[in-house]
Amino acid sequence: VLTVSSMVGLIFFEVSGGSYGIEPVVRKAGDPLFAVLGLVIIPFLWSVPIALMTAEMCSAFPHVGGKIYCVHEGFGPCVGWLNGAFNAVSNVFDVAALPAMALGYAKMFWGAELEGIGDYFAYLLIILAP
Repeated sequence: VLTVSSMVGLIFFEVSGGSYGIEPVVRKAGDPLFAVLGLVIIPFLWSVPIALMTAEMCSAFPHVGGKIYCVHEGFGPCVGWLNGAFNAVSNVFDVAALPAMALGYAKMFWGAELEGIGDYFAYLLIILAP
């Protein structure tokens, strides 16, 4: 069972992790203007269709379960179950990457040099933090 602070942290890092690893784009784009324009325009090209799809699905299937319920209704229980299982596995791996990203940013921000067992203890602290 997650506490409220753990759930808030999980939700925050799940939805607003940002563009991790995007720093070299400015160097490769040549002009920083193109890199900034890309970082401003591409999220809208990505997010608007997803938002419209989610709004349509929520109004068509106003049930708990979202896309899993939609797939279950459209393709049957077997495909619906597979969609739910694959979604759960995807979320496990996605959330498992968050401590590595947080530690990478901490190393970059504070200039920490952790190696070997130090990395494992840092990951453990990030995971167990409330």
